[in-house]
Amino acid sequence: MQKFRNKKPTKRAHANPLRSFPSVARNALIIATCGGLGYWSLMNAGATTFFDSSEAEQGALAGNSTLNSDTTASNRAAVGFGTYITAPTHVKAYTGGDSIAVVWEMPKTGKVQSIQIFRNGGQIATVTPGTGTLKVERQGTRFIDKAVTNGAQYSYQVRAVAPNGTTSVLSPAVSVKQQLKTPVPNVVIDTSKDNTYTSYLTNYMIPEIKTWYPKLADAIAVDGYTPYPGTITIFPDPDCNCVVNTNWANGRITVHPRMLEIPENGEEGMFLHEATHALQAYSNDVYAANVGLTEGIADWTREWFMFERYKVYIPSTRATLANGYSEGSYMLHWATFKYNKPNLVRDLNIALHNNTYTSNFFTDLTGKTAEQLYAEMNDNYFSGPGAIKTNDKCLKADASTIQLAGCDSSGSQTYKLRYTHIDIEASVQDKTRFSLLAPAVASTATDDYCLDIPQSSTTSGTIVQSWSCNNSNAQEWVVGNNGSLINPNSGKCLATQGGSFSDNTKLIITDCNGSASQKWTIPQ
Repeated sequence: MQKFRNKKPTKRAHANPLRSFPSVARNALIIATCGGLGYWSLMNAGATTFFDSSEAEQGALAGNSTLNSDTTASNRAAVGFGTYITAPTHVKAYTGGDSIAVVWEMPKTGKVQSIQIFRNGGQIATVTPGTGTLKVERQGTRFIDKAVTNGAQYSYQVRAVAPNGTTSVLSPAVSVKQQLKTPVPNVVIDTSKDNTYTSYLTNYMIPEIKTWYPKLADAIAVDGYTPYPGTITIFPDPDCNCVVNTNWANGRITVHPRMLEIPENGEEGMFLHEATHALQAYSNDVYAANVGLTEGIADWTREWFMFERYKVYIPSTRATLANGYSEGSYMLHWATFKYNKPNLVRDLNIALHNNTYTSNFFTDLTGKTAEQLYAEMNDNYFSGPGAIKTNDKCLKADASTIQLAGCDSSGSQTYKLRYTHIDIEASVQDKTRFSLLAPAVASTATDDYCLDIPQSSTTSGTIVQSWSCNNSNAQEWVVGNNGSLINPNSGKCLATQGGSFSDNTKLIITDCNGSASQKWTIPQ
C-alpha cells in the first residue's frame, strides 16, 4: 500500500531585501516559520554584518544558537518585513485555436494566495489556486485568454500574491502572436453505453480538448503534416477491458466510466494525453517499436506543455526508457534543454508520424542515443552506490525496517543518494537535499525503498523506517555539521536509538546535538 503526503514548499536562497534599508544597521537575518509562512526579523541593531537566507537556513538546521532571537538587550528590537514570496517560474504562452494559454510553475518560496496575470503591462485576471473542478485550476498554474485577436501580438507576465497581500516581482515577459493554424476540433460524446458523466464531460472535457488540441498541433505537428482533421469522440464504455485508449485512425477515445467517478482527480491531463495519440497517428509498427517515445511524447504534453501533472517523475534505479511514460517525457525534456534543441519533441513526433525515424535521430541531434540520454539524465539525480556508516557499523534495510549491522557490502547495505531539487528547464542542479535509496530492497520490478520518517513526524524518538520512495518531505535529508543527517521538514537529526552502536539497533530522529550517534558517512 502506497502512502501519500503533501510536500511542503522548499525554502531557497534569495537576494537579501534588507539591503534596501541602508539606515538600519544589521547583524543577523533570522528565518522563523509560523503556519507555513516565512517571517523575517532583523536582530542585533548596531552591528554591520548579516546572514543571508541560505546561511540562516543552514544555521537553523544545524542548531546554531547564534541565530536565536534576543530582544532583551538594548537596541536589539526585531523588525518584521512580512511574508517573502518569489515569482512563478517557467512562464509560457501558447497560441492556437481561439485563445492563448498562459501556464507557469508555482513559486519556490512562500505561500500563495493567488496569481495575477498581466497582458501588455496591465492586469487582466486573478487565478486563485484550489478553486474549480479541474486539477490545473486547483493548482493555479494556468489562465486561458480568449479576449484575443487573430494576428495580434501579446506580452504576458504573472506574479504571486501572499495571504497578507505581499506580492512577488513580475515574471519576465513572454510574447506570442495569436494565430489560427489548426482549427478548433469538433468534439462529441458517444453515450450509447453510458451517459452517467455526460454533463461533466460536456462542461469540462470537451472545452479542454478544444482549447489544447489546436495549441498542441501547432506546437509539434502542423508544419510537418496535417493533424487528424475529423471529429474527436469521447466514448465511456463500461465493457471496455481498459482504463482508456485511443483509436488514432478515427479519433475515438474510449474510457472506462470508473475513471470519471471522481472528477476532482483531474482527468483533463489524461484526455490531453489521449488526444495527443490522435494527433500522433503512428502506424502500428512504429508504435510497437517505440512505445517509450510514443507515450513519452503524450505524457510530455501534460507534464511540460500543460503543467497538469508537473514534475511527477521520481527517478527509479529500475525504470527504463521503455517501461515508463514519464520516463520518456522527462528524457525528452532533459535533452531539449541540456542540448538546446527547442524543436526536439516536434521533430521527433513528425519523424515517427512520417515513419522516417531511425536510431540515429537522437545521435544526430545530441551525439547520444535515446537510452544514453536517459542514463545521463538519471545520473544527474544519483550519487554512486555505497554504505551509510556510523562507528564502523552500516545501515541494513529490508522492505519495512532499518537497523545497524556489521558491514558486509551486501545489497541490503548499499544505498544511493537521489537529489530531489533539480530544475531541468533552468539547468539548476541543487544537490543539497536528497533521499536515501536502498536499490536492492524492492517488492516489484520498478519499486525503490527509501529512508523514511513515518507520517512525516517531527517528534523526537520517532523510529525511522524503510518505505516505498515517494519524494515526500519525510524522505528528504541534508548534510549538517559534523557529518549529521538532518530532515529539513522536522529539523531533527538521524541518530541511533539510545546512542547504541549494537547490531539490530534501530534509527530515530531527535534534536541535533553533535553526538557520535549522529555522525554518518554517506555515498558520494
